[in-house]
Amino acid sequence: MSTNNRQRRKEKQARIKKKKQQNNMVERKTSSGINLQVLENPFANISEDDRRKVIDEIQKVNEKDYNESLVRLQEILREYNPIVILSFIANYGLTIGVGEDNIQEHIRQIHQAHVEICQALILRIEVENFNNKTPTSEILQIVLDLLKKIILSNQLKNQESSILDLSKNEINIRKVREYVISHTQVVRNWGNFNQVKTISNELYSKMDYLLLEKYKFTASNVINFFNYLVKITEKRNTITFNIFRELKKIENINDLVYRYHELINSNKSEAEELINYLNINNISNQEEVLMLTYSYHTDQYLPNNYIFNYLEIAKDLKIDEDIIESIIENFFYIFSD
Repeated sequence: MSTNNRQRRKEKQARIKKKKQQNNMVERKTSSGINLQVLENPFANISEDDRRKVIDEIQKVNEKDYNESLVRLQEILREYNPIVILSFIANYGLTIGVGEDNIQEHIRQIHQAHVEICQALILRIEVENFNNKTPTSEILQIVLDLLKKIILSNQLKNQESSILDLSKNEINIRKVREYVISHTQVVRNWGNFNQVKTISNELYSKMDYLLLEKYKFTASNVINFFNYLVKITEKRNTITFNIFRELKKIENINDLVYRYHELINSNKSEAEELINYLNINNISNQEEVLMLTYSYHTDQYLPNNYIFNYLEIAKDLKIDEDIIESIIENFFYIFSD
């Protein structure tokens, strides 16, 4: 009897264990998949007139936010060094940390569209009107907030109460169009980067003779050129990240400062000047020193990660300088263009 009881207990425990494993698998699949949740329509219980008033008010508020944010951002870009600002936005928004095992999780708030808007506004400024004033961390945060507000308010300011007069088909077409516009602000490629290059080569290499005849370069030249820019930028940014990853491990302030200047191949006298500054201002917290050092690095060195010499590109890619010049002429904007 006791033997049978033990056997039944073992079988019961095995069933419970199997059920738990199945439940865990379901939970994992659910947590990693897409969860759909029905939300109440906030306009469901109000009259059509009130609905129109709400939509018109949303449009009015966001029209105001958009115009004010755009003006303020343009003022900042003219008041401070725009190249430093753009370098910071690109470095902060378009890079992601990679650990030894995998890509670090990171919720992006700044996307390529934000960087492109910032770049477009900077291109409207004549080079002779560039300001060398260094943007503070507070100013950089304001720029980030303004870019996010411009993107969001631009979408909402186009909402009009007249949409309620459209047919169901027209409303659905409008929704699809808005979804595509919103989606392409974040997603620009299909597949991973290597797939994009491979597919692009397959598609456009068929027209190489036409491009060569008219523009003096081929599709492969263009793809290799931009691939080079991506690779060299990644390499430079990785060096920057590794510098501060190493500095973060150093607790002694003097050692941290000396090591930073050693890593950037700077003079020892500059390190001593910074140490004197820290002593005079009673700055001894490692986190504060790291922030101060990063702010200095952002201003003095980060823009170099995004500056290229076309002669070096031609040499590294083994392409004639004339071809590189032609690519730049056809694919790049110039300031105040």
